[in-house]
Amino acid sequence: MYADEAVIARGMALMAEGYSWARVVSTLGLTPGLTLYTLEERWKAMVLANYIVLEQSVPKRLHAVSHRYEDREITDPDTKQSKVIRVLVFRVDEEDGRPISKEYSVTSEKLAQQLSPMLPNNAYSEWTMEVTKVGKGRQAEFPLRWLTR
Repeated sequence: MYADEAVIARGMALMAEGYSWARVVSTLGLTPGLTLYTLEERWKAMVLANYIVLEQSVPKRLHAVSHRYEDREITDPDTKQSKVIRVLVFRVDEEDGRPISKEYSVTSEKLAQQLSPMLPNNAYSEWTMEVTKVGKGRQAEFPLRWLTR
């Protein structure tokens, strides 16, 4: 089975939201197998290489330099229906004090609301944001602190 880029993008979005590999396979209606193992490794490598991934209860310090909004198609974990969500995407140049070039996608509406006061004039670029993921799925909370640079 060959997975096209749309499937890879959907899988990456689900994994970035904290879905397990088994849940990604189930949600996307894929059949587990050797070919999909390779696909899983590709997804993980792409997520780790280009995107910020929050670990459970581990504070992550990020310095963002720009932001944009994207519409992304996801499969709702409850209804199993496709839907489009608006995602806030930051271009990040520093992660935990190390220079990098990655993106941080905010799919949580609660976290996006917390970040919104800093969006005008890219005010966040004067600060380091510290965000921690606490909990899973829709019940996840994202405590946020702004640290001086």
